[in-house]
Amino acid sequence: MDYNARAENGVLVIDLLEENIDAGNAKRFKVEILKVLEPYPKAVLNLSPIRFMDSSGLGAMISCLRRQQEADGDLKLAGLKSPALDLFRLVRMDRIFELYDTVEDAVQSYEV
Repeated sequence: MDYNARAENGVLVIDLLEENIDAGNAKRFKVEILKVLEPYPKAVLNLSPIRFMDSSGLGAMISCLRRQQEADGDLKLAGLKSPALDLFRLVRMDRIFELYDTVEDAVQSYEV
């Protein structure tokens, strides 16, 4: 799983560099992202490059969100575009995750 991670104002920003999160890489995504999230209760996942996601990818994201919530934190999503955004809406994941158009908006939402 290719990604870049950086801290912005105490918020971890993870920029995914993959186009898919599916059965072929969801387990690796979950393991690697959970490890990176460990010291940061506040995080933003930049999903702008994602073009396809299946139920395995959704499950991995929910695992990451649960871990953040158990640490009294949150995981917000940014940059999600169709068709992945359509999937999120179809399965009502937009009610579980906070979705933002940009990383900047998601990071700023922690400051409010």
